[in-house]
Amino acid sequence: MHRFMLKILALPLYIYGASGFAGPFNEAEKSWIDAHPVVKFSIHEKYAPYLHESPHPSDAGVFKSLLAKMQECTRQEFIPVWRNSDQEGLQQLAAGDVDFIIDPPQISNDVLKFGALSNSIFWGHDAVVTKTSNTLKNPSNHIKLAYFDRGLENPPSTHGEQTIQSHKAAHLIDALVKNDIEALVMPARLALHFISESKHHDLHLDGLYSREPFA
Repeated sequence: MHRFMLKILALPLYIYGASGFAGPFNEAEKSWIDAHPVVKFSIHEKYAPYLHESPHPSDAGVFKSLLAKMQECTRQEFIPVWRNSDQEGLQQLAAGDVDFIIDPPQISNDVLKFGALSNSIFWGHDAVVTKTSNTLKNPSNHIKLAYFDRGLENPPSTHGEQTIQSHKAAHLIDALVKNDIEALVMPARLALHFISESKHHDLHLDGLYSREPFA
């Protein structure tokens, strides 16, 4: 949880900073906002304190503070849909009951199977980088998967010899290009940076981001 909390705590700072100089939303963002006046998100029951309301902003839960700032910027209404397991959250996503999971589970083969159904909206969430010639249509326990090591607590668990971790993003991208691995898990914005800088046009975001993240 520490690993995710550091990501989510950075988001309000990004939004506050952006609101100071950013111009109007672009057309794609306006279209998405207009089409989603109410946004439902999945959240595990154990994280209820993070949605704590308080008349004093400094005492509100971190998720509540984040969503309040987003609501101020977009005028959307954010409604929680509670769950008691990560699997239930994936089912909510698949059924269209929620638009995103605010506390996404660690990426695993089970999560990858639901990946293309996700409408996650945060750039800080992990995305899956693959090659268009090797799209993960049927992930299995034998997939050669690599994780970008954020250097934080509670890193994703590895599954046998097929999974590796490294803090050297460029080396991981190179391993993907050379087919030493089949997929790479890393923050979406970082992934997009390396994809845009790469001379290999076969790389793309797969799974968790079937469309461009909103924020």
